[in-house]
Amino acid sequence: MKAIMYHYVRPDAKEYPNLRYLHIDDFKLQLGYLKENYDILDGNEFAKTLQGHIALKNKAVLTFDDAFKDHYSYVFPVLKKANLKGMFYVPTLPYVERKLLGVHRIQLLIGKFGGQKIYETVIRLVTDDMLLHNHVEEFHKMPYRIRADDNYTKNVKKILNYYLDHELLTSVLDELMNIFFPNEKELVDRFYMTEKEIRQLHDYGMVIGGHTVNHFVMSKLTVEQQKKEIEDSFNFLESIIGSFSLKSFSYPYGGFHTFAHGTEQLLEKALCDFSFNVEARDITSGDLSKRRQALPRYDCNVFPYGKCRN
Repeated sequence: MKAIMYHYVRPDAKEYPNLRYLHIDDFKLQLGYLKENYDILDGNEFAKTLQGHIALKNKAVLTFDDAFKDHYSYVFPVLKKANLKGMFYVPTLPYVERKLLGVHRIQLLIGKFGGQKIYETVIRLVTDDMLLHNHVEEFHKMPYRIRADDNYTKNVKKILNYYLDHELLTSVLDELMNIFFPNEKELVDRFYMTEKEIRQLHDYGMVIGGHTVNHFVMSKLTVEQQKKEIEDSFNFLESIIGSFSLKSFSYPYGGFHTFAHGTEQLLEKALCDFSFNVEARDITSGDLSKRRQALPRYDCNVFPYGKCRN
């Protein structure tokens, strides 16, 4: 069985010319391809696979991370028309603090203003005393001018995601948002689904799952911090949709470097039925019986029509 992961799905994004996204027309084409080749399961049917009651061959599930408004405005109508259901993974910080997640702040800053402009601002804002000690020398070796815009983007992400701890990263992103997006609170409802919209998805039969509070790399957190990220996100989602009929989770970023065996144990203790990793292979019966807190999941771009147009 194949689990397929989506993030941004939208029409032409003229406001954010550098944002990477799957065009809604390509999503429709890919959905047609998937329907022709696989039996796409809803949450109840997927639950039966956990019990070994449905064969996995030629089956697929659709998953959508980060609670983007795209998923309500564009994906939901397409799924309804096709009589399909998916699994939607919701980070909860935006609903509690009325702020964009750090990962999305970075994507929108680069998406609207380009890598070079953001890079040149970042290196003015970041000082040596803010850097994690083992990255100071690397920071100073970074060139101020770079030939390709894509390399500016890579360096912005490298500095923000790896050279700063979470607290200092937040302060730098706060400053960047004050400079480039002073109306951040107004962006939140335009960028993410509202609580009402999440509830509508749930009431239609979509699976709503946990995706932490802050969208941090779990492996960089202490056990207690990971536990809080998991429990607080599940508790908040229950306040929106009521009790979970199927309790599931997806790891921010994904990949085995982003979580640990202890993270899987915390999810088991939280009575999570299953969790999705990012690993480009099919789900097997062995995964379901022995390691259901790290189920593999493909990125949509490995299937026909899944490439970003830009």
